[in-house]
This record gives sequence, C-alpha cells and structure tokens, in this order.
Amino acid sequence: MKMVQNLEQFIFIHDAILEELVCGETQIDASGFTAAMDDLSQQHILTNTTGFEKQFKALSKLSPKPQNKPRKSNWRKNRNSVFLQSLDGRATELENEVVFVNGYKQKKAFIVAQSPSHSSARDFWKMVYDMKCGVIVNLNTLEEITEEVFHQYWPDESGVMKVGEFLVDSLQVEQLPSFCIRSFSVVPEKSGKALQVFQIHITCWTPDGQCSNLKSIVDTISEMTKFQRRSSGGPVVVHCSDTVGRSGMFCAIVTTIERCKTEGVVDVFQVVKALRVQKPGAVLTAVGFQRQLYCKQTLFFFQMQYRAIFNVVAAYLESFSNYANF
Repeated sequence: MKMVQNLEQFIFIHDAILEELVCGETQIDASGFTAAMDDLSQQHILTNTTGFEKQFKALSKLSPKPQNKPRKSNWRKNRNSVFLQSLDGRATELENEVVFVNGYKQKKAFIVAQSPSHSSARDFWKMVYDMKCGVIVNLNTLEEITEEVFHQYWPDESGVMKVGEFLVDSLQVEQLPSFCIRSFSVVPEKSGKALQVFQIHITCWTPDGQCSNLKSIVDTISEMTKFQRRSSGGPVVVHCSDTVGRSGMFCAIVTTIERCKTEGVVDVFQVVKALRVQKPGAVLTAVGFQRQLYCKQTLFFFQMQYRAIFNVVAAYLESFSNYANF
C-alpha cells in the first residue's frame, strides 16, 4: 500500500522496464572483457547489425534529445549549470553549455566546457579560480588553435599572460609523445592569492574522436588522478571544441575505468546513458555534418566514438597481467 505515491515514480517504473526490454544486460566482467568485445563486434545474421550498433541505437531511444541551441530560460532550470560570482554578489550563469558532470565516486567531478575563445578566456579562468579547479584537460589539437575553434588561453613557456583581472604565470612545461603537461600559477590582481593549476593537453585526439595512441589516454587519466590529489579538490575542467564529442568520451572513459578498478566490471552503456542525462548529446558529435542530418554515414561516425570508449578501456585492462588485481 502507498508504495508508488506520485507520477514521477510511476513513470520511473515504466522507464526501468523499457530499459530492460530494449537493452538487456550490458554489464561485463573485466576478466571476460576481450571476449565480450569480440561478441559485440559480430554481425547478427537476421538484423545485419553488430552488438555495438544495437547498444548505440538503444542509447538513442533512451537518452534525452540534445537541442540545437538551448534557450536561456531552460539553462536557468539546469541544476548542472555552472555559475560565476560577480563583484556585486550576483551569480552569472556561464553560457556555451558549461555544465557539471558526475564521476563514479564524486558528484560534480567534472566541468565540461567549450574551449574558450578570445572573448571568453577571462570567464574561463574565473571559473577555474572560483571553483578551485586544479586540473584542466585540454582535448583540442594544436592545429585547432584558430579564431573559429579556440584561443590559446595560456602563456608560452616561462611567460606570463594577463587575462582580465588574472595573471597566468607559466611555471613548467613537460612535453611527452602524445600529451603535454603544463603548470600555471593563477593570481587575481586584487587578492593576490595564487591557485596552482595543471593543464594536461592531449595532442593525438582528432575532432572526430579518433585517437592515434589509446594508451596515451590511459596515461593521461593516471596523470590527472595524480594531480587531482595534489590540487585543492575542485572539479576537473574538460574542454573541447563542441563539449559533447571528445569531452563526453573522456568523462565516460574516466568513469568507466574508475568503476572497473573498484568493482571489476565494465558497463559503458550505463555510464554513457547517465552522462547524457547531465550532458545531452554526449558521445555523439556531428563534426562535418549538420546536427539534424541523420543518415547511415553519420550513424557510423557516432558509433565510432561509442566503440572507441571500449577500445580505451581494453587498452587499460591490457596493462594488467591479472584482471583480479584492481
């Protein structure tokens, strides 16, 4: 009696049953992950689709539909939105779909943002400073530094850059084969209290979601975790050109690996599904296509990003000789 008390609970029951009917079991034990990936790659004789295609299509059915251009009135209602505190004490909401995203162990573990332009670089650093973000993950390649894509918001090695009321001082640069690690001191001119920020810049990940070195992403996550322990404990800022492609993939990969380390299981489907509730359209980008265009070619392109998450997790698992030791 009285166990289902409102409409939301009643709808939830239907959603849960629909998910079970459409998706089935998506959780994979880490010890059998390679074999499970082989099974998902096989094309079904009757449907002429692979397991990856089936999962991706099911995700499309169950995920919130991304809007081409969210209305500002809707942003105000989004509990995941990021706000800046202005000098007069008012909270100003960041535009360009800047949102908090949960991790496996922590709520609001990430801030997913669009790569800053010249005009938004000041707001970007204010967000980093106000939220005490000690780590930035930059997913844009150096070739994308253009006025149309994003602005180099950091100083050159051993240099200082003034961005709005902030002085960004370059402390150290370490160049590795597939990514670069930079450390900065960020100081507002008035307060003078410095925040140390580490930027991990992955240079081998193209806008379409293809990465030439999967292990580099695993190494990047390891560095991110190390720097996060040393930082002030704020969320990790993850940015790319469209906020949903590479950024969505990165957050999904981190969350999947964290769960795998703790529970010994992999469930990419559920991770992406939960991510899309907070960031509609995540792991689905339309670089080179109109968003409303939906054809076989774009479907393959989107599925490629979804499958790439599995490939990175496989690269992570391959670094262990014994899957039981998480």
